[in-house]
Parts: sequence; structure tokens; C-alpha cells
Amino acid sequence: MSKVSVLMAVYNGERFVEETIISVLNQTFGDFEFIIIDDGSTDSTKEIISKFDDKRIKYYYFENAGLAKALNRGLKISSGKYIARIDADDICYPERFEIQYKFMEENPEYVVCGGFADLITEDNEFICTYLVPNLDEDIKKQMQIKNCFLHSSTFYIREKAIEIGGYYEPIKQYFEDYLFFKKLLFNGKGYNIPHSIIKYRITVGSINSSLKNRRFKKNVKKIIDRGYASVQEVTQLKKTIKNYSGKRKTSQYYLLLSRLFIRHQNNLLKAINNIGIAFKAEPLNPYVPITLCYCFIWYSFNSLRKFNCCESTK
Repeated sequence: MSKVSVLMAVYNGERFVEETIISVLNQTFGDFEFIIIDDGSTDSTKEIISKFDDKRIKYYYFENAGLAKALNRGLKISSGKYIARIDADDICYPERFEIQYKFMEENPEYVVCGGFADLITEDNEFICTYLVPNLDEDIKKQMQIKNCFLHSSTFYIREKAIEIGGYYEPIKQYFEDYLFFKKLLFNGKGYNIPHSIIKYRITVGSINSSLKNRRFKKNVKKIIDRGYASVQEVTQLKKTIKNYSGKRKTSQYYLLLSRLFIRHQNNLLKAINNIGIAFKAEPLNPYVPITLCYCFIWYSFNSLRKFNCCESTK
């Protein structure tokens, strides 16, 4: 029996899944089984995975049922003491599992351990290092407002995950991790390694890059606080997601990149380039001019602040 079960669910992941698998197989900690749940992919995902000749890989194909269901299937199949999560478009740094396994073994009062991440674009371009609270007290306080764990970076006790019922399937992939970790923290402490242990890829298909709807966020908060969703709320969530067309998702993705590049790199050129792509994707997107103004204001403010700092040192 392996000490760790690496759990990855994938749906039409042909573009990035090979790089993800390589990053898992190249870990300095090798005592793991690699559970891959294919959630009904219709592209070449299966063929790509089949190229890997490694006994640690255990591949399972199911009809599409959503991320939460896929992960629960993986939890039942896995046998390790710990679950190491990774998404099919992210990348593990080589020592990730070794660091997290050592922490969890030395601190048995903890039920989950995540970490910081380096955010990258679809084209592997570095954006910034994403920081999250790392101490248990701060995590639990912030979890009342937002999720403090990057799902793809987490390493948690399998038995505790099963005890809380796993992932809440009615909400599928919308915020299944937030609800899961909030419940898990009732069973022990949480921690985030205070440096980057993964590369976290922001993609067009990312829910977080496309949903900025206030009603959606309000519904999420209600469900998280209550611990479950009504049939009406699930219907509303699905409707909200459906209302975002492919063009809107693409446009919102590049607007998100523009904001990230201006906030974390103060790079106006990259911001404007991404706004231009967003405009081409959906010329009538009302957030395009708003984001353009935001980026110019941010850049001007930071340039003025730097100028004043230089003046004060003379």
C-alpha cells in the first residue's frame, strides 16, 4: 500500500495533462499511487495518458458527471493515508510531496496542508506568486470570507475526507473545494507551506476567470455557510454558468490577465495587449473599457508614487 494517493480528475485535458503527469512522476518522494479519473473526455486525453509506462498510474474512465463526483470516485478507489490533489493543467514542483508528507507526519493534529503557488498563463508565462494565509488561526478566520486553499496544492488525510462525505456533488465543479475544506477544518488544523509548491495555471475554462456575478457570489456564500444547496440554488448556479458564452469566457479570461499583470508587475504593455485580445473576443463586453480605465489609473498611480519616492531621496 502506498503512503500517498495522488488524485487527479481530468476532462478533455489533452493540452496540458502530459506536462502535469510528468511533474507528478518526477517527484523526489516516490511512494505514491497516481489515481487518474477521466471524467468522460472526448479528446485525446486517454491516448496521452496511455503513453506513460509507470506502474504507479491507475487510470479509470467514467461518463462525465462533474468534478465533485469524479473526485469522490477517486477517494473511494485510493488507498493511501494521504491524498495529494493536482489538477490536470497544473504543475508540481519536484519536492512538493516530500515537503507536505514530512509536515503532515510531524504534525498529526493537521488534516490538510496546502501551499503558495506561482500563477502562470495558458502559455506558461509567469504572472506572480499567489499568497494565502499559512497559519491555522488565520486560515480559519479567512475561510469565513473566502477559500484559503488552492485545491491543486492540497495534501490531506483521506480518512477524514471520507468521514465528512467527500465532495458535495450537487454543486459539481463550481466551488466544491471551498465547501470541502471548510468542513474538513472542523476535524483538525490547516496549514499552507509559505512558498510556492506548484505552478497554478489560469485558463479560459477556469470558473474563477469567468464568473464575476454578484448574485452568484451571494448564493455561494449562503451555501457555504449552510453546508448544502437547495434544488433551486443548484438550478440558479447552472443557469448562471450557462449564461456565460464561449466568447464571454474568453474575453473575461484576458481581462483577468490584464488586471493581474498591472497589479503584480505594473506592466501596462502586457495589460493593454490582453485587453485588446479580450475586445476581439467580445467587442460588446462592458468590462473591457472598465478594465482599460482601471489599468491606466493603477499604472499612473504607481508611476507617480515611484516618482515621489525618487524625489524624496534627493
